[in-house]
Amino acid sequence: MIPLSRWHPPKPPWHPPKPPWHPPNRPILHPLKHTRYPLVKFRPEERKVTVCIAGACRDQKEPRIVFCSDKRIGTEVAGGDVCMKWDHVGDGWMALLAGTVSKARSLAGMCRKILSDHAGEADSNTVSNLLRKAAQLQRCKLVDDYVHSQLALSYQYFLKHGKEQLPDSVFSEVVFNVRTIQLDCSLIVAGFVRQPDQMIPTLFTIETTGEVRKNEAFSVIGCGQSVAESWLFRKLYKSDLDIAQAAYMLFEAKRLSEVSGDVGPSTDMGVLRPSPTVGYIGWKSISPVTKARFERRFKELHERDYEPLVLSSQELAGLRFKEGQADPQSTITDQSPPPPSPESPGGSGES
Repeated sequence: MIPLSRWHPPKPPWHPPKPPWHPPNRPILHPLKHTRYPLVKFRPEERKVTVCIAGACRDQKEPRIVFCSDKRIGTEVAGGDVCMKWDHVGDGWMALLAGTVSKARSLAGMCRKILSDHAGEADSNTVSNLLRKAAQLQRCKLVDDYVHSQLALSYQYFLKHGKEQLPDSVFSEVVFNVRTIQLDCSLIVAGFVRQPDQMIPTLFTIETTGEVRKNEAFSVIGCGQSVAESWLFRKLYKSDLDIAQAAYMLFEAKRLSEVSGDVGPSTDMGVLRPSPTVGYIGWKSISPVTKARFERRFKELHERDYEPLVLSSQELAGLRFKEGQADPQSTITDQSPPPPSPESPGGSGES
């Protein structure tokens, strides 16, 4: 006989669980996979809106550089005239920025580092090579950032092991995108090269491709480059102009470049002068009073009411058709000469 303290009721027989019931002749519904978009798609990108101009000139036979820019910065959804587009790039050189401002300041920082490591080397060829080296290092940095953002690998590791460890499609796609990476900005680097008897104003342009070129009298970058550059060529801008005339011509070119729509109405202007101390440069902003005088002059020349041109009867005769005058060529019949026959030598068609 089993004591009651040890007695347990018998367990019911085990049966497999029944599948969930569904209505007959109706498919089983599963949750849909929703497409997830990366956050970067909704992040407003910075628009490239600017114009920057620099020109060499003279102030009582002393070398000067005048620079001019707008203040517009914006994204696809908003913008404003709130950005100062100057930066110091070290060793007595200043830079004007165009393109994506964050990348332009990063490039200016790279130029500052390279130029500071070679302070006192004022030869123009040496400075050009140093700026080219800075642009190359900046592009390598952008490429490394891109590869790390895609694969969490350094660019050097990708080159060494990517072909073996990655699918061919992924490797080819990354290589293709690396080839298209550019600086996404451009710079005007302005300063003075020390010669035995004088200081020479010198202008360099760093293009978005990394190319560095030396300019003669002036340099223009940004969205308004084509308009401003054409106007300065039209006005025959030279490096020996007086500072007052040069400053107004740069202001005029900037104001005219606003027709592009991506150049802001506000204007920043300044003047650079050489410093007797190696590695330094003197600069000052042009006062609002002077810019107001430039604005009045601009409106006097470019915003006058249009006066229609009046021509004399003799001058109008060169524009009008005479009554009953026969057309010199018919537009109905074919006026082209017949093709040469197969027996002809087929030469020049002269008779």
